[in-house]
Amino acid sequence: MTKYENDSTVEFSKRLAAALERKNGGNQSDLARNVNCTPQAVNKWLAGSQFPRDRILRVVADYLGVTPEYLKFGTPNEPPPPPPPKFFLMYLQADEAEFITHVRELSETGRKQLRASLINAEKLPPEALPHKANGTH
Repeated sequence: MTKYENDSTVEFSKRLAAALERKNGGNQSDLARNVNCTPQAVNKWLAGSQFPRDRILRVVADYLGVTPEYLKFGTPNEPPPPPPPKFFLMYLQADEAEFITHVRELSETGRKQLRASLINAEKLPPEALPHKANGTH
């Protein structure tokens, strides 16, 4: 491998990691599952030791919402990540949308803890739950 190939592979891995972070927080397993490859292959791409083949590169780029050219060459015409679906959020109050945003940003452990708390709260009798009065809890 020449120095040029090594540099381009490293730059590819940086662009891939950034696009993956925007897409799903950097989850390599999701990428491997969605593009039908092994987690080891994704790991090699991100380590800068290997390029995906062109067919897989197109699938990876499509999954990440970027162009194959951007991933491979760093062309400046990278499309922005897709916006969150507004059709759902437009029916929510601002504080509800903010709550959903915070839930999405939780770690997997945080989401599990929240889910467990909600399930347990659902089992409590109504009189055991805090009441909403004058906009406070």
